[in-house]
Amino acid sequence: MWSKITEVSLRNRLLVIIGLIATVIIGFRMFQTAPIDVYPDINPPRITVLTEAHGWSPEEMETLVTLPIESAMNGAPDVTRVRSSSAIGLSLVFVEFEWGTDIFLARQMVSERLLLVGSNLPEGVDTPIILPTSSLLGEILEYALIDESGEELDPMELRDIADWVIKYRLQSQGGIANVINIGGYVKRFQVFVNPERLVSYNISLEDVAHALEKSNDNAAGGFLIKDTHELMIRGLGRISSVSDIENVVIDVREHNIPILVKDVATVKIGSIPEIRRGAGSRNGEETVLGKVVKQPGINTLTLSDRVVSELETLEESLHEGVKVEVEYAQANLIRRAVDTVKEALRDGAILVVIILIIFLFNIRTALITLTAIPLSLIIAIIVLLWQGGTLNIMTLAGLAIAVGMVVDDAIVYVENIFRRLQEYFHLRELGNQTDETPTQVVNRASDEMRVSIVFATLIIILVFLPLFSLSGIEGRMFRPLGWAVVISMAASLLVALTVVPVLSDLLLGRVRDIPLQEPSLTEDRGRSKWFHRLFTPFRNLLVRWRLFVVALAPKSDVESALTLQPVVMWIKRAYRPILSSVIRLRWFVVTIAFILVVITISAIPRLGREFLPVMDEATFTISVFSPPGTSLGESTRIGREMERRLLEIQEVTSVSSRTGRAGADEHAHDVNTHEIVVNFIPPDEREKTREDLLAEVREMLSTENFPGAQVSVGQPIQHRLD
Repeated sequence: MWSKITEVSLRNRLLVIIGLIATVIIGFRMFQTAPIDVYPDINPPRITVLTEAHGWSPEEMETLVTLPIESAMNGAPDVTRVRSSSAIGLSLVFVEFEWGTDIFLARQMVSERLLLVGSNLPEGVDTPIILPTSSLLGEILEYALIDESGEELDPMELRDIADWVIKYRLQSQGGIANVINIGGYVKRFQVFVNPERLVSYNISLEDVAHALEKSNDNAAGGFLIKDTHELMIRGLGRISSVSDIENVVIDVREHNIPILVKDVATVKIGSIPEIRRGAGSRNGEETVLGKVVKQPGINTLTLSDRVVSELETLEESLHEGVKVEVEYAQANLIRRAVDTVKEALRDGAILVVIILIIFLFNIRTALITLTAIPLSLIIAIIVLLWQGGTLNIMTLAGLAIAVGMVVDDAIVYVENIFRRLQEYFHLRELGNQTDETPTQVVNRASDEMRVSIVFATLIIILVFLPLFSLSGIEGRMFRPLGWAVVISMAASLLVALTVVPVLSDLLLGRVRDIPLQEPSLTEDRGRSKWFHRLFTPFRNLLVRWRLFVVALAPKSDVESALTLQPVVMWIKRAYRPILSSVIRLRWFVVTIAFILVVITISAIPRLGREFLPVMDEATFTISVFSPPGTSLGESTRIGREMERRLLEIQEVTSVSSRTGRAGADEHAHDVNTHEIVVNFIPPDEREKTREDLLAEVREMLSTENFPGAQVSVGQPIQHRLD
């Protein structure tokens, strides 16, 4: 079967060349539009249910809200785990399904079960909601609103801009699961009731609340048909201003005298600092922070570029002096990581080129061999993207690993084909005629190496097969690396069986590589003078070099010198005495090898273990836990003091922090917790390493400087994976 593949390829050379060109074009187009991410999709199908009951303690939330929802979710089809977290006024239930479960089917099953349990929840509990589907590494961008107008805009106005302008504009971009804002103050109508006036009017607080609740609604009144016209009747009662609330009727007394809200209370627009559960700051100043969470399977780079472009457009329509500053962008890390892997691929390809030219000592053979690298990688990329994968660090790392291996098949094939053609042309120069054609020589040379190449490639593929047995998050993380290597190796075998023989026949099978005598005058008679002047010196140089190599060879190696390349011949000559010595001392060599194996095996338990190597993300995520019971105001003061300290580090560009939790956020942080994001100069632009900066930050935020605070320093993506 394998020999037929090469024979068919040699008979259909034009078809093989067309297929090669088409593969390169298709692969290039797919690469341009390929989704790029930092890691493979490692998100299990997970549904998050959020329920709020304002003012309830964690114990009440756990007993009366979380437990019933958890019980309803247990036993649902394909559910593997149900986790929960309860905090003040907040319940979060995480329902995880089997890998491969359709996320929309999972949401439907959770929704159906919520309908059964929702009616049994106590009064005062909000309706449970299913949060938008997001990914584990879905927090792709964070931004901050900065007031540079000099008018010192109220934090409430900044929050108003974030909630009613920026959030909706960003969500319209598509691919965004949620936009979460924190900080500032949420604008509310506030009714401050005077207890003394309530007593004087003999009205209870419940009467005021009931009147406000029933007065904030519109009513439908049907239609009024008048002649040929139809008019809609509406009762407008929706509150839209302070005066509307002030004129709400609480009760009607004697002589039809109404008691209005303004008679017993003061109405304002504002927010009470004591009731908010989260705050945001940047560089030690109060501000509003936003976080963009993407949907699973969305191209992070493309979405980030759209979001940044939309934020820049929004700045032009915002209040003069209000800027939107991007604090963290996952796309920057992805670009740095992908560029690093691309550089490794480039450097590896360059080294392969140099080695090929040195050892093969022929430009045409080197060019033929080099086609295996891009062509095999292009085929691998096409298959990976066709399977629904992404270009990420793991797939690119697999391609980088394969760079040195995909060229092996082509090297062995080309070297043997080139050697057989050299022998063929040398025999013809000596006058030994043969019925073989160069194409048949290429086919025969391919047959000689085919079995070895096939088995060598299959062995390499078998080495990576255990990666496919991994399950869970480990399997989702490392399978793409295995697929990249396996597909690249299979593609290299296909290229060696088809493309390499065809190119060898076209480029090597038509002319003698290097003649072994000076060109005669009759050979150049038909050529033009300019071609003669250009070609003859170069050809004579190659001839003299080849004759020099032959002259260096001993008499027994003249035939080898005529068919082998100079470097290969010299290596063989140097290797012979070494091989003889090794054979004489074979037991000594075996003993040394055995000792080295024992040392290697004994060193394995002492090696460090890590799920993934730590990258320099140029951003630190610092989790700070103040003592339980710390108020939001005190927590905010501690966080801002830490921000100012961190700004003293020369390599820091900006610092932002979140205290507590934002609305509709699945992270159930209490007001005594902070999440500080510290941005540094990119790694290639600073002298300090990540470890140096880590030590400096930990020393700066130690318990000696901040008593009672527990500090944990990590990086955004590392923090999410841990």
